[in-house]
Amino acid sequence: MSFLDGETVLTFCADGVHGAGALYRYELHLTRSDMDLLRAAVGNG
Repeated sequence: MSFLDGETVLTFCADGVHGAGALYRYELHLTRSDMDLLRAAVGNG
């Protein structure tokens, strides 16, 4: 499982610009499968 779950991603998104910056920094360290999970979580949100 990814170390980031849907709730974490949605929290970043809800935090607005600061959240987007944090999510961007996390993306630099995520694998392709993790990114797919993040996209799915954001889409479902």
